[in-house]
Amino acid sequence: MTTTIDTMEDLISILDEKPEWAEALRSRLLSKEFIELPEQFARLSATVAQLAEKFVQQSERIDQLTEAVAQLTVTVAQLVVAVAELQEGQRRMEARQDGFEARMDRFEATQQEMLQTQNEFKQTQDELVRGQHRLEIVVGDLKGAFAIRVAVDEADEIAEAMGMRFIRVLDRAELRKLTESAAGRELPANDRRSFRRADLVIEAETSDGLPGYIAVEVSYTADARDTHRAVRNAGYLSRFTGQPAYAAVAASRRDNRVDHIFEQGQAFWYELEPDSLQAD
Repeated sequence: MTTTIDTMEDLISILDEKPEWAEALRSRLLSKEFIELPEQFARLSATVAQLAEKFVQQSERIDQLTEAVAQLTVTVAQLVVAVAELQEGQRRMEARQDGFEARMDRFEATQQEMLQTQNEFKQTQDELVRGQHRLEIVVGDLKGAFAIRVAVDEADEIAEAMGMRFIRVLDRAELRKLTESAAGRELPANDRRSFRRADLVIEAETSDGLPGYIAVEVSYTADARDTHRAVRNAGYLSRFTGQPAYAAVAASRRDNRVDHIFEQGQAFWYELEPDSLQAD
């Protein structure tokens, strides 16, 4: 269909109806730069707006910087005053330090004397501790020796408490003779020597009239060592004599850690009365 254009109004009317024709005509009549001019103008306007905003921000920063410089000026002035006061204080401190160093010299001398005295006191204290330890050992030995004497005196009561009849106490020579038997020579030398030093060995009879022995270890306070020696010596007595032997421990008190040995019947517990351990 052919469109007739007689007037400008006809052309405008057609362009309004056909926007693509208007665009094609604009491209033919106007240069590319002219067409892009509105877009470029818009970008320029945006750039100018951004520059204006940055200028405002910069102005605010300048104002802040100016204020900071003013505050810094005040701070520097205060610092100058503080430095002057510090220098004056340092001069006074140096004067005091001279006096302090003199006092420190006297203090160090006194401290050395105190350390020497302390060392001497520590040595004396150590000697006292060692002396006390030796005294405790001596007292323990005396208590043990006295307890053995009491146990020997009560040998018949020990046998009776175990349900046996007392016959006699074996002396050291008889114990040596037992260790010189064939069975005794089979033992290590240390064990033979330890057996000969047994605290107390009793020859006794059972209620049925059968012969037997009692190996007694004596101590002021019975512990694992005493119970072990008593049980061991009873075993040696049985080996040497061929007769039954029983272990017993006589003491004023006992360590509760060996209670199970007496409860299981491995050894008999005979309590030495505290009164009997008092010196006459």
